[in-house]
Order: sequence, then structure tokens, then C-alpha cells
Amino acid sequence: MKEGEDDGKPIVGGRLQLLDGTIYYENSGGFEVEVSATGRATSTYQLNRRLGTPEFSLGDIVFYSGSFTFPILADSREVTIKMRNSSYLRSCWHNAEWSANFVLNSRRA
Repeated sequence: MKEGEDDGKPIVGGRLQLLDGTIYYENSGGFEVEVSATGRATSTYQLNRRLGTPEFSLGDIVFYSGSFTFPILADSREVTIKMRNSSYLRSCWHNAEWSANFVLNSRRA
């Protein structure tokens, strides 16, 4: 990152706080995302279709396309994100993106 006001010197002191992530998938049966951050327990978020939802009918295998957003809420240097499919159904991930805030440690006056 560069400062725009003064002389364009790079900002060196700060951290990137990840807020959430989004995975785009196509023709997938289900998967899970594990978020492991230093100092806290691993959180698991699942994309699966359950009995009782309008798209799900007993005895049919249905694949879905779309996006799946999950919270991260951790420093980018201290987090690990894993995408996993532990079922027999396929998963096809197109891309992943994240949103974050850059927090400045200090600024020159």
C-alpha cells in the first residue's frame, strides 16, 4: 500500500484483519470450510442440503451451484483456512475471495 497524500512512501506498519471469505462452486454436493486461528478453537462451516428443504427430495442426488460465505475474523498472518469434502459427492470450486480491513499501527505526522 502507498500513501497518497504526502510523498508516496510505503506503509510498513500494520496488519490485515480478514473479515470473511466466499467460495464460488458449481455442481457440488457439499463441502466444509475449517478456519483455524492462533489462540482459538477451529471453526467448521458446512455447505450441505438437508432433508426438509424444497430442493431436497429423498432418494435423489442433487448438485448445487452458487457461493458460500463464511466468517474468518482473524489476523491474516495467524489463520489457516482449509476447504474439504469428506463425502462421496463431488465438489467443484471455481475461486475464492476474501474481504479485510488494513489496520495501521502508526502514522507519521
